[in-house]
Amino acid sequence: MKNKPLLIAALFFVLMLTWACNAAPQATPTPAPPPKINQNNLAIGKRVRASEELADSPAAQAVDGKPNKVWNSGAFAPQWIEIDLGGPYVISSIRLHITQEPAGKTDHRLGGMLEKGAPVSLHKFSGNTQEGQVLEFTPPAGKVILQMLRVETTESPSWVAWKEIEIEGQLAQSGGLAPAAVEMILYPEGVFQLVYYQPGSLALFP
Repeated sequence: MKNKPLLIAALFFVLMLTWACNAAPQATPTPAPPPKINQNNLAIGKRVRASEELADSPAAQAVDGKPNKVWNSGAFAPQWIEIDLGGPYVISSIRLHITQEPAGKTDHRLGGMLEKGAPVSLHKFSGNTQEGQVLEFTPPAGKVILQMLRVETTESPSWVAWKEIEIEGQLAQSGGLAPAAVEMILYPEGVFQLVYYQPGSLALFP
């Protein structure tokens, strides 16, 4: 066959091309970087307790500044976690870093209290959430003073867990908590709201 050398050359070329394609390094997807945690986070290293926790995912991992380590209750809602800041702070923002599988409808309630104070209700997050999402609550400047934060989950399609809980704010000024008046409000379902009326502001609000 006059064209035999050409056929052999063509076959050799195809084989070499196939080998080169298979031998080429395959691109691997770059993993998403973990969310950045503000190192001014008041919650880092603070005393914490929770309704439940897994042995390898204790509540302390929700306040360690490391979002790759999580608190996992190992149970479905309702579950809660509390963070004691050790003193009264004027709160500027609260951020909740979600770890959740599967995605779905959730309800999370933020509450808290002053030292020896009654529990208060601050905010409710309600809606569809998913892994990696961050929920943020920003109260009006200077309006919320807390010593303890409580995050309670009342609905979730997965075990209740958090990657990290961030609290930003500054230490309340000495004497700044003396109220001009105090009002106790009783809401449905037995929820109490303690409101401190101060000149020009509310220390706590619904």
